Amino acid sequence: MTIATFVEASEMMGYRRPSTLYKLRKEGQLDDYLVEIQGRWHLVMKPVGKPKFKEYLGSILRWRIDGVINNH
Repeated sequence: MTIATFVEASEMMGYRRPSTLYKLRKEGQLDDYLVEIQGRWHLVMKPVGKPKFKEYLGSILRWRIDGVINNH
């Protein structure tokens, strides 16, 4: 199980800043991927019984031609 901070996860996804991930957390869309470690929220990248985090983001975010999520 890979666990990352919001900054690390945003870099893995190709985002410049973690603001999109923070917004999704605030909206409650990342609840299945959140874990609190020493008072800070982290993201589980491959949770058991759930889609991988990257796949999940691709399913909830609007696709754009210049978007950073690439499944190829």
